[in-house]
Amino acid sequence: MARRLTSETAERFLSDVEHEKSFFINEGPALRNIIQLHDALSSISDKQFYFHRNNNKNDFYNWIKNVIGDSRLANDVARAKTRQTIIKRIKKRIELLGALKAKNA
Repeated sequence: MARRLTSETAERFLSDVEHEKSFFINEGPALRNIIQLHDALSSISDKQFYFHRNNNKNDFYNWIKNVIGDSRLANDVARAKTRQTIIKRIKKRIELLGALKAKNA
């Protein structure tokens, strides 16, 4: 049975992580939250994207799961076949978390 999300959990998933735990895009910016990750995925080069996600690794999944702590989003990202699908899944999660956070604010 899935755990129910609380507004506190939603806020934590949307918040900035400490700088040391940032996601460092290869030859690009340091990202501190999933909103920044969503935006970066739309603008980074294919070379940068495939540096982080290829047949050998999925840095996006690892960061979302182990640093952000959002296993549900991490699993959705891991199952995605394309960059556009990853972007859509992150956007959908951001919208859900934002609505939950606002509803209980």
